[in-house]
Amino acid sequence: MPPSWIQYCIAVPVVWAVGAEGEMYPENVGLPMGEKHGGVSYVMFEIHYDNPDSLTFKDQSGFKIFYTDKVRPNDLVSIAIGNQVSPYHVVPPGAKSFRTVGGCTEECTQKAIPPEGITATHLMFHAHVQAKTIKLRHIRNGVELEPLSTDNNYDFNYQQSRVIKPPRKILPGDILLNECTYDSEKNKYPIYGGLSTREEMCMTFLYTYPRVDLALCFWYPEYDTFYNAVGINKVEGDVLKRMNSPYRPKPDQKFDPPGDSFLLQNSTNERLVNAFDVVNIVEPAKLRGKSVGDYMREIDWKGNNGQMVKKVERDLLNGKHYAFCSKSGRARIPLDNLEVKLPKFREFKTENKCQALPRALRQTHIMYYYMPQPFSQPLYQYQPMQWFWK
Repeated sequence: MPPSWIQYCIAVPVVWAVGAEGEMYPENVGLPMGEKHGGVSYVMFEIHYDNPDSLTFKDQSGFKIFYTDKVRPNDLVSIAIGNQVSPYHVVPPGAKSFRTVGGCTEECTQKAIPPEGITATHLMFHAHVQAKTIKLRHIRNGVELEPLSTDNNYDFNYQQSRVIKPPRKILPGDILLNECTYDSEKNKYPIYGGLSTREEMCMTFLYTYPRVDLALCFWYPEYDTFYNAVGINKVEGDVLKRMNSPYRPKPDQKFDPPGDSFLLQNSTNERLVNAFDVVNIVEPAKLRGKSVGDYMREIDWKGNNGQMVKKVERDLLNGKHYAFCSKSGRARIPLDNLEVKLPKFREFKTENKCQALPRALRQTHIMYYYMPQPFSQPLYQYQPMQWFWK
């Protein structure tokens, strides 16, 4: 798409991902259509394909959107919360549980949310195939409230939105942290943030009302925090300027920079080409001339009981991050604190409310499936699956 479109199309009113059954707004909210109604006159329909085997196929996908002329009392808005899509969002190999965090800072919500607050109705988690847990944490005055939602068994193939019951008030000054945990134990090389399914993401689309002009809250590791974490002191490369790295916004800068697209423009089916492949190390001297990508692939991540993985996770979580707070079209909400650290807060403790069910009740909720024939023909030729309760 033309690069200028990113200036106009950034809010995501409707999102579908693999495994989702669809989306239904609560009865008291809607999305206004048409400028004369306070909405938009044009929307962009965007689909991402991942076809590494170059298969030929005919696409018949699409959206069915229901429209009504009966105006609902509240206008809905979506806020993307999490990590900036960037190579700096790295997941090292050999990690059974590697954690990353990003989100809305206290200053961002203070400047973007009105005094009466906004109400969160539902959300949708999104990461790629390495993610195993996602949680959207809600912090107020140094105390964590119950998470807006948690998925301890995230599966890329089943990305369904989640209703927040009861709807939750988000107040100015609240902190929203989107936390992902990845399992990269079987990987040989690091995985970086990117749009390809073979790369990673960590974000949540949070739907709220009334409509406020806040489209995204992202952050990613600060320049020196990232390189020092992996044992690099200085780098050079023309692509750094394109990556806005290190990030130094100009006083009159009106828009926040988009995520880096270098990977999609340069990769092939045979090899993922990352921006770090064209960033060279200057210091330390023993690594001079080597690309950051090559160095990252050569690190013995699993050696010494995975100490390097643990160090990188610790340094990136506790180090500085660039914070972004953007209106629709990535219009910049200037922050006094551009570089932030993970806030300290008293964590929410989950109460154990599980109780053993009576034996008779437990025995009535076992489901058995029966497939009338073996997998010897394409699935679309099968008869409907037979099932019964026991």
